[in-house]
Amino acid sequence: MPMLMIAQPGMAAAVVLAQGLRGAGDTRSPVISAAVGGVLVRLTAVWLLAFELELGLRGVWLSTACDWTVRTLILGWIFMRGRWRSLEL
Repeated sequence: MPMLMIAQPGMAAAVVLAQGLRGAGDTRSPVISAAVGGVLVRLTAVWLLAFELELGLRGVWLSTACDWTVRTLILGWIFMRGRWRSLEL
């Protein structure tokens, strides 16, 4: 499915960043990014794309790509700030 291809790079980057932060002791940031991406972005995008714009299943897959992209951006920003370096394990 071509729509799934769009989501894969964001999904891979988000998983790597989240696991890296968890391994460094920062468990809060991955949870926050999952809540923002999964609840706010994905549900809103599904409603907008699948139902309002009538894209159906394609809209659902596009919303998944949006979700993973937002998670990657949030986690990348948190990772680049570098606060995880000072956490005690």
